[in-house]
Amino acid sequence: ENNETLKSAFELAEKEMEKSISKNSLDFRPYLFFGKLYFSDYYFTQQQEKLELAEKTLEKAIQLSPKNQQGYWHLAEVKLAKGQPEEAIALLQKAIDLEPRWGMSHWYLAMAYQMTGKYEEALKKIKEAEEVGYNWKENLQDLKRVIEIYQTLKDDQSLVSLYQEAIKLQPQDYQLWANLALSYANLGENEKAKE
Repeated sequence: ENNETLKSAFELAEKEMEKSISKNSLDFRPYLFFGKLYFSDYYFTQQQEKLELAEKTLEKAIQLSPKNQQGYWHLAEVKLAKGQPEEAIALLQKAIDLEPRWGMSHWYLAMAYQMTGKYEEALKKIKEAEEVGYNWKENLQDLKRVIEIYQTLKDDQSLVSLYQEAIKLQPQDYQLWANLALSYANLGENEKAKE
């Protein structure tokens, strides 16, 4: 029943977006929203056709507004879903080139690097995002993604401070406490681990 409701909602939204595009065919925003809608539909249905429509629609949004970073961000997400990481990375780099002072573009590129196993590059972009004002340490989800990178790199020294930051945001999360203890143990600080 929920799937049918969701399907009906997507169909209704698609019809409304088609009307918006027909009325505003030179405005990139309806294409941007429609592309995101197609991608969301793909995410729930796994219908390849929706992914292709998302790609085509977002390419049109970029064509209409080639200096708007959002189109590049969302098209990169589609490229990652299609298994085209190098194309996604190039799109995200283009977004940075358009406006290097926007931390979100650096963050998205860092996450693309993480997804493709390029952890050192991901850390470099995370630091660049922070330098231009993107504060990932105040968002628990973002913080956990950075923790995953340092876990993969087995950098317990950095993990200690990151777990401490995460615990400030979510002090009742026993897994964060356990991971902090493990990092202390890996560093040979057994008393801190026990504590």
